Amino acid sequence: MHPVAILTADTHLRDRAWIARRNLTGDAYYSFRQITRLAIQWQTPVIAAGDLIDQRLNASDVPAFLREVFDEMYEARVPFYYIQGQHELADPPWLRAVHGWPIWLGEPGSLYEVAGLHVLGFDWRHADQVDEIYQACQQQKPDLLVIHQVCRELLGPNLPHEFVLARVRGTGLVLVGDYHVHKRLKIRGPSGEVRVLSPGSTAMQSIDEDPNKYVFVLYEDSSIRSHQLRTRPVLRWQRFVDTEDALEELLEALPGEIEAMRALAEEWQLPEEVRTPVVIVRHDASLDGATQKIRSACGDVHLMLRAVWPKAEKDIPEASAEGAGLLALESCLPLALSPQEDKEAFELADRLLRAKNAREALDEARGRYVVETSADG
Repeated sequence: MHPVAILTADTHLRDRAWIARRNLTGDAYYSFRQITRLAIQWQTPVIAAGDLIDQRLNASDVPAFLREVFDEMYEARVPFYYIQGQHELADPPWLRAVHGWPIWLGEPGSLYEVAGLHVLGFDWRHADQVDEIYQACQQQKPDLLVIHQVCRELLGPNLPHEFVLARVRGTGLVLVGDYHVHKRLKIRGPSGEVRVLSPGSTAMQSIDEDPNKYVFVLYEDSSIRSHQLRTRPVLRWQRFVDTEDALEELLEALPGEIEAMRALAEEWQLPEEVRTPVVIVRHDASLDGATQKIRSACGDVHLMLRAVWPKAEKDIPEASAEGAGLLALESCLPLALSPQEDKEAFELADRLLRAKNAREALDEARGRYVVETSADG
């Protein structure tokens, strides 16, 4: 059965997609290139549901990468369709400004034909503007609705949301970006059953994310399958290391686990920049010498330690293995702000804490805020 389309979202293109891990590079680019080359191999279009670029102001490496990738797609005559999320929202869209090949689905009121499907797309909307999406979908009755919104059914009914999928009329299939979890749902809407596809992010941006990343593939018979991307190997040690016995168990297991991850990277022929494994461990901060012992056992990996003090309510992140051994000021930042719930504030605070010249960094942030406020209208 031949694929009809590759469905993705939340690629968050940026050389360093891990906000607080400056030495982790290339993950977002490698995942994106896998998607576009798979499309070329299958001669199948890509439909992308926003947050393709991580931010509205970018260093030159992002547009340079996009030009290279879309040159390949242009030469192969494989289409790339997209909408914008809140991260890259701009007028004109970033991808249109960078290259003439990608096709923006966000033209208001426009229905697009993609591989025999009638597709309706909307860039991210404020919560008070989403009625436009409900109304257009009911009127135009697309085969596929493509949006980028915080949805109640994905996030949960008790958390702030922008969009209610159960209110969608006129379509039986919705591709939604923003939620960084690969998930599919079936919802009973006003006009019947609606299949909802959340592709999830394509590269980790925090240690709380699932390291396994996927895209959806839509086939001619309307079946949908998940296709796993090859990503940097990650070991998340499941047991909380709170005793000497638990520490000893971890230290004995680490060399073999790390060797297995290196073998997987070799088997997958990962590029050099994404071969070094990530190891994530939570341990009791009162365990004598635990931090140094774990680092010694890990060797050359990206080690992410979370030290938890007895009776403490919150984790206290250790400085990364690549940095100083002492608890750095920026390592305390997650105690004050959540990188998931307060992403923009977290990025700003992290940038200011790490800046050599805080005043220059603050001036740059002010300039970025003015541009973003202008883009939001």
